[in-house]
Amino acid sequence: MAFENPYPQYLEQKIDTKMIFSLLDELPQFVCLLAPDFSIPYYNRVFKQIFGDPGQKKCYDVVRGYNHPCPNCPLLNDLTDKEPFSWELTTKSGRIYSVNGRFFTDETNTRYILKTGIDITDKKKIEYDITRIDRMNLIAEMAAGIAHEIRNPLTTVKGFLQMLGWKSDLQQYQDYYQLMINELERANCIITEFLSLTKNQTEDLELQNLNTIIQTLSPLIHADALQSEITIVEELGEITDISLNEKEVRQLILNLVRNGIEAMEAGKDLKVKTYMDSDEVVLAIIDQGKGIEPEVLAKLGVPFFTTKEAGTGLGLMICKNIIKRHNAKMDIVTSSKGTTFYIRFPV
Repeated sequence: MAFENPYPQYLEQKIDTKMIFSLLDELPQFVCLLAPDFSIPYYNRVFKQIFGDPGQKKCYDVVRGYNHPCPNCPLLNDLTDKEPFSWELTTKSGRIYSVNGRFFTDETNTRYILKTGIDITDKKKIEYDITRIDRMNLIAEMAAGIAHEIRNPLTTVKGFLQMLGWKSDLQQYQDYYQLMINELERANCIITEFLSLTKNQTEDLELQNLNTIIQTLSPLIHADALQSEITIVEELGEITDISLNEKEVRQLILNLVRNGIEAMEAGKDLKVKTYMDSDEVVLAIIDQGKGIEPEVLAKLGVPFFTTKEAGTGLGLMICKNIIKRHNAKMDIVTSSKGTTFYIRFPV
């Protein structure tokens, strides 16, 4: 029995170049053709959206902004195989693309490269976040396992140093004893920060006003600022009560304020501001420092990353944990004129 084609018009239709280009324009990934002279004879709609209209420019100028071919460009290599190759490309805007290329030759025996690129920025961010979570879990396990065991001998050593410092015949060594006690207290502070990382959820939430917590902290904040010749400016707006853990929020505010103070020179102002934004209570810590460099901003909150000589790299990480446990969000806006940390608490 002979097969009868129910759709003869589709099998007989010729697919021309215009139709192929139209199909390529509908793809969600960029597609371009790279000629031996590094020109781009064809590009699809997505490529133009990302890199702009190349016109007569060369590929290395359009994609990288170079005035010479990229050192690792496949066209510079005498490749004869037809196996595809791939690499990752970061654009000027910071987006990351997984690029695949394949050589082919036309009827004139001219060799071209067909390149396609898929945006993997979100995938990379997820991988980075997973790595951070794994690192935080490791730190939490370490903290839970050894913190208490370390604290006990530290307390013993500190007690004996204080006792020796009180002896009249050892007064000449008082400065040494005090230095050792200070270092022990710093070590104890680090352990306390470790322990705070082991908490997964905030307990003892109470309905209270953020302004009240700030006003309670005000003398301590002003005293810290005074030592660095910084002026604290409080602009506390009318806000609604929200569920907070007072102890954790105090720690959050102190950490952010002290970071702001350390980022500024003497004579500057640091503003602590609260206000309502739709259904959120916003806490803003605004400094007049030099701003945060992009490479530093990308690593803020990473365990043990710090730009301070005596820092532990855990302060901002603890702030992020507190914010997360309150179901809040943190936004950072920075420039050469200063940095603002926005903490948004849901009502």
